Amino acid sequence: IQSGSSYISSIYRFADSIKNIYQNVYSEQNAGIMQSIVLGDRSGLDDDVKRMYQKNGISHILAISALHVSLVGMFIYDWLKKRIARIASACFSTFLIISYLCMTGYSASASRAVIMILVYMLADVLGRTSDMANTLGIASVILLWINPYNLINSAFWLSFLAVAGIIYIKPILSDDRTILIYIRRPDKKNAGFFQLILFRIADSVITGMCVTIVTLPVILIISGQIPAISLFLNVIVIPLMSLIMISGIFTGIAGMLSLEAAYFFAGAGGYILDFYYKLCSLS
Repeated sequence: IQSGSSYISSIYRFADSIKNIYQNVYSEQNAGIMQSIVLGDRSGLDDDVKRMYQKNGISHILAISALHVSLVGMFIYDWLKKRIARIASACFSTFLIISYLCMTGYSASASRAVIMILVYMLADVLGRTSDMANTLGIASVILLWINPYNLINSAFWLSFLAVAGIIYIKPILSDDRTILIYIRRPDKKNAGFFQLILFRIADSVITGMCVTIVTLPVILIISGQIPAISLFLNVIVIPLMSLIMISGIFTGIAGMLSLEAAYFFAGAGGYILDFYYKLCSLS
């Protein structure tokens, strides 16, 4: 028990160190946003920024992105299994993912993402395939078993409905050959750069539409309104979230060694957050 508690304490100390690095290398406003996105800690978040993001329908980016937790977790596992034994890579990846979940406070969306990653890795180690719909069901049962009050948690509903929209609604609007019937999927070998960019934009719009459709009832219950411009803003905001997440993670790690290195990695994330602020002000 003592070793477990000391391990948890060391994780919290590590998180506090990263917060101090963010406060040194980012502006006060951006430090609070980055702290919220990467560490799930909203204590330093400016109230004006929170209201502005909510008014423009992009307040979801202030929570830990379950999508990026999933992508980072699967990237680590897939990268490790090419270099070490599959079981060893799964065990090491599980340790890292659960440590991160503990550091960020076990939010409903991040917990859902971690459970789905663990099921994916278990299936891969056993030589089986994981089905997203069943994996989502397993995650919901586990989270409700751990805490039945998740049933009245808006973050729980938004996270699960967003994934359900991608699983069930997106295939109706987008298949292997076209998006919305008219936009053909380009051949990656022969397609030009701009053709691929246009396809990515169309795919982002479709994904945003699917998520919006299924989460609409919950958002209306929570806020009583839907910002019409949010669909267009999310097409710009969501793809850039990967760069913010990468910038925030590398800034925290580099800052443990040198503040100069942290400033270097912080640049991209800081500029994008400034761009978000101007975009919200303009809209």
